[in-house]
Amino acid sequence: MPFCPFCGREIEVDAKFCSECGASIGTPTLPQPPPPPKKKPSLMQQFLYDVKHIPSRHRGNPIVLLGYLFAFLGGLVGVFLGYYLSTRPDPDLKTHGRIILTLAVLMFCIYLLAWNIMLLL
Repeated sequence: MPFCPFCGREIEVDAKFCSECGASIGTPTLPQPPPPPKKKPSLMQQFLYDVKHIPSRHRGNPIVLLGYLFAFLGGLVGVFLGYYLSTRPDPDLKTHGRIILTLAVLMFCIYLLAWNIMLLL
């Protein structure tokens, strides 16, 4: 026969309460399996999430605006500004920096591809 975990008195097997101290005797529960590990989002999923959640607090920041401008122009200045912003401690600036850096590299690749196509013509 089991014993009450609170007072130590012997209790019935199917008892819900101790007859001595009145403590609730819970039914033992099986341990729950751990939740499945979260999958890390892909680089494209992270980029799309960042673009959708651009913080509005830094939209008027001149460095952020210049970063986006040079990112679309595809110059190395956009890469440098994106890198600079991505190393700042502010999480909003980090987000802008990652987006600017990605855009600058993407635009640079597009311009490089267009340049090679023009050379072939």
